[in-house]
Formats: sequence, structure tokens, C-alpha cells
Amino acid sequence: MRSYLIIDNDLNTISNIKNVLEDYNEFNCISVSSNYDVVMNIILKESPDVVFFNIDNVIENPFVFAQELNLFNDDFPVLIAISASKEKAYEVIKNGFFDFLLNPLNELELRKSVLKVLKK
Repeated sequence: MRSYLIIDNDLNTISNIKNVLEDYNEFNCISVSSNYDVVMNIILKESPDVVFFNIDNVIENPFVFAQELNLFNDDFPVLIAISASKEKAYEVIKNGFFDFLLNPLNELELRKSVLKVLKK
């Protein structure tokens, strides 16, 4: 069983992710939050396999957060960035994110991303 965490505060995005991942028995949602302390604690305590991360407006500096996570956690989760624009795509790649999804989420693109994680 693979666990995942959603870092977002947009109910539509959260719902879309959960709906697609319900099709895969391999995945279990451990939490949804947009609070830095809560999210960091969950990641360090629960070590989720996948983190869906809205990089636009949830955590002040998402790339510093990702780097910090790497310092504390040997089991670095697969990070999937979510953004409303392609503007930060370069930074996403340079900071070791596994994939990049545009918001509003497209079910097909989300499904492809999930299948890439399962293939990994």
C-alpha cells in the first residue's frame, strides 16, 4: 500500500486527486493540509510515498520546503507539483520534483502521473 498526502487548500483540486486515486487500491490518503507545521510533521512522522503539492499559494516558499524535507527525511517522498501556470516548471525540475501538473487538474494527466509513480 502506498500512502499519499495532499498539500493544498483548494477543495476542487483535493476532490479531483482523491477521485482519481480511489481507482487504485494501492493508494491511501493519509492527510490533507495547507499548514506548514502540520504538513512537515506528517511527512516526517508518516513518510508518505507521494505528496501532491500546490506550489502556488499554500506554503510560502515551496522549494525551500522541498529542500528542507530532503535534509530531515531519508525516505524522500515523490513530490508532484501542482500550479496554475507553467511559470515555475523550471524550478520544479531543478528542485527534484517527480512531476508537474497544471491546475485545474485534467483527469487524464493526473492518471498518467499516478501510473508513472506506480511504474517507478
